[in-house]
Amino acid sequence: MAPRVEVNRLRLIRSLLVNCNLYTVALSDPSRAIRDNLVSTVYALLRVILLCYKGKSKIDMTTDWVKKANSHSPAAFTALFGGVSDTAAQRACRDLKLMDTVFEMGYAVYARTFPADPWANSSAAFNGPRAIQKLVHVAIQALCAGNKASQDYFGRRSSLVLEIPSTQLEHTLNAQDETSSLTSPVQNRRRRGSRPSKELTADSKVVHVPQLWMDTILEQLEAPLGPAVTLSKLLSANEELLTKYATPKLVMKFSEMVQTLGPQRRFVDFFAAICIVQGRAVKPNQEMVLRLTWMDLKVRKSIYLQLRPLTTRGVSVPRGNSASSSSAKVLAKYGPVKLPSGALTDGTIDSSSPRPADFLGREIYNRPKGFSPVGITWAGTAAWNRGHPEALFWDLEHLGLKATKLRAEDDMGEKGEEIVRLEELCWCLDGPALCEAITGETWVSYKVHLEHDKALRKAFDLRVELATYFVGQLLLHAAMCSGRSYNCIDRLQRTFASYTTLVGMAYNPHLPQLVRAAVVDLILVLYLDRYPQLQSSGRPKLPEELWVYSMESSNKPRPRRKSSKNYTEVQHDGTPLVRPLKLSDETALPKFVLHPSHSLANDPDPFNSFPSHFKFFLLRNLGNQYMKSFNNGCVVHGHRKENVLASSMSSLIAALLSFGFQSSTSNFQELVPILVRTLDGRSDVERMVKANK
Repeated sequence: MAPRVEVNRLRLIRSLLVNCNLYTVALSDPSRAIRDNLVSTVYALLRVILLCYKGKSKIDMTTDWVKKANSHSPAAFTALFGGVSDTAAQRACRDLKLMDTVFEMGYAVYARTFPADPWANSSAAFNGPRAIQKLVHVAIQALCAGNKASQDYFGRRSSLVLEIPSTQLEHTLNAQDETSSLTSPVQNRRRRGSRPSKELTADSKVVHVPQLWMDTILEQLEAPLGPAVTLSKLLSANEELLTKYATPKLVMKFSEMVQTLGPQRRFVDFFAAICIVQGRAVKPNQEMVLRLTWMDLKVRKSIYLQLRPLTTRGVSVPRGNSASSSSAKVLAKYGPVKLPSGALTDGTIDSSSPRPADFLGREIYNRPKGFSPVGITWAGTAAWNRGHPEALFWDLEHLGLKATKLRAEDDMGEKGEEIVRLEELCWCLDGPALCEAITGETWVSYKVHLEHDKALRKAFDLRVELATYFVGQLLLHAAMCSGRSYNCIDRLQRTFASYTTLVGMAYNPHLPQLVRAAVVDLILVLYLDRYPQLQSSGRPKLPEELWVYSMESSNKPRPRRKSSKNYTEVQHDGTPLVRPLKLSDETALPKFVLHPSHSLANDPDPFNSFPSHFKFFLLRNLGNQYMKSFNNGCVVHGHRKENVLASSMSSLIAALLSFGFQSSTSNFQELVPILVRTLDGRSDVERMVKANK
């Protein structure tokens, strides 16, 4: 007999099949009105999602999921779900065709409006189907997460889709071309044409043809409702699908969608997804993304944002009480922000803090003003709209921003470009923590203004969209360089950001945690995880025990020979001894050293030739100081953004240890207590409110 849990699971799947099929049948029929109440369908899809993850069973039905889905981008909405995959439940959903049913739910709205694009209709009646579409894609992602069998199943499955017969296709497309120069994804498929089946529908206007699910997803990519995210997750998890579908043609298609549809996070996430599959770097794809989207300066400017380190040289500072002037405002420091412990900081570097005599970035770190402020620029225009390939997005004015008066260092900027401080653009990603420090206005007050000022709300939303895209761009660059992809590393070092620029961003508490986390991830693969650094300091693994083989003096009397005088001689008798070794000994732990005989010892690039383990002091200090900011080690599970940054910092600390940049007694004495307090889960809480109680 089947265990009770299996029986209950099968019964649940059968009930979900009925509910999902009812939605598909009703929505695909254009003669039926779209239902206003979709609570039962939302509940069914949430049950599918939670069924695929272990330990997930509670559904918060007090949430307006239709409103929540429509207010989140596909990538942000997907991030709300996740967990450890339940392969048994996924297999049951696959075997009982629940996966097929969920996929058909996603096609139902296309069948309803065929041949028109359903999402071109801005009617409120389609708000429900829009939200359901996002839930459908999250459900597909859950059904395939961490399960190769389900991914392979998805890759080979097909279903019937509507198609215009070849006898009517040319006439229909000619009529459309006269009225529009841009075609929808569905129209693009009809333009390519596929051989229709002999079975016509009752009205003899369309036919049903079989089509692979993957091809259907590819045709729906322009819809901002989840297909691009689903495709990215499938390709990053399945090598066979990646090999088949990650082609230069598809990369160019995504590049063109950025240029025509704007900076949407799902597009750069796709580029990042094809660079790494199952945690392994795919160098041909990394270099393909570099070649097709970065090497050409014109293409780069049309789809990416650019960093600009700034200088105060040449900027006049008014004397006296002139804080209201724009120049003084530009040069003024931002207000204090809270650390994880609750203490306040303004990001000032303590000049009296201990530091080695030499390390990379010493000149900038030791100067009174510390790291240079960082600006950001992009190809913006006042007349931007979707289908504007020359510009990435709106200009500064439409985003409610003002260009900084600071100039780009070393003439990095281009003539006529508008640069804004990075903090001004990105603080919107963490309004509660950064609003007052950046704008001087409390977040509560600012939210009230957002509710009553439509122009302010629109500008704020545009900034969120662009800043979110920038975070995705940073993660993309990290994916491009992962696995020591040296062509990508070399190009991005020279054309994107210097070491000190990125380190300054990672230190900056006035940037959102998500931005800092992405910067730390990029630093790790762009500057740290590269030759001549070697994993485990060049050894098979770091030592767990120290055994010292020593030829010591035995101090034993040597036997007297007859011909010799009566004396005692101390000698080395070759007896191997195990002797204690203090951690304070310079040779106790493996550490990074570049010997004078090394091939890179005389290289002009300091990242290649720096000889000692103080090389990345700035990174070691960054990780240690951040972990210290947790004070008593209390981690708040509800602070997801802070925990993302903590995870990135932990990865950085682990890499420094492996490469030999934490291998001294003093370093361990500073680091270990911090990590013990942070890793001790007894002080963790779910939310800060509980901690205060």
